[in-house]
Amino acid sequence: MNAGKDGPAREVTAVRLLAFVVRHPLVVLTLTAAATALFALQIPHLELDPDTEAFIPKGHPIRVYWNEAKERFDVGKDIFVGIVADGPDGVFTPEILAGVSELTEGMKGLSTVMADDVKSLSTSEAILGTEEGLEIEPFFEEPPATAEEVAAIRRQVFDNDVYLDRLVSRDASIAAVIVQAHDAYDDDSPYPPPVKVFQEVP
Repeated sequence: MNAGKDGPAREVTAVRLLAFVVRHPLVVLTLTAAATALFALQIPHLELDPDTEAFIPKGHPIRVYWNEAKERFDVGKDIFVGIVADGPDGVFTPEILAGVSELTEGMKGLSTVMADDVKSLSTSEAILGTEEGLEIEPFFEEPPATAEEVAAIRRQVFDNDVYLDRLVSRDASIAAVIVQAHDAYDDDSPYPPPVKVFQEVP
């Protein structure tokens, strides 16, 4: 019974609204412009949250389980260290690749970090296509000493684009060391151990 009455009522409301718009176009345009301006003023205050947790309601079972897992296993504390180079060769120089290797080894030596949880160009492997199939070999075991060795590493990196914009930027200006630090922070120190390593690498 009520459903039948609601239909005509909604139609009457729509007709009245349309009539108001037709009779008072200037008022409607002014209100629309004012509302648009108010929303536009808020644009500088918008923030992008890249955390996927932001899209899951706080009380959702999946988020509750994830929070419990982070607390129990101390996960979700990855550290990203970026090495930025503004030279013409970017990070592909003997000096910078040596720094990436030294920084990586320093991170791997921390008691709060598992060695296998440190990723960089010096710990990653290239997949090479040969006549016999595929071969996997490190980009380098020792830092390169010559321009020719650096050029060979660069070719291998860009032939394995899975590492681009992950361990090295596509314009070669940034190299990354990614640390999965399960217990990286020491309450007795003003800096977490990975930061100390970073400060010690020239």
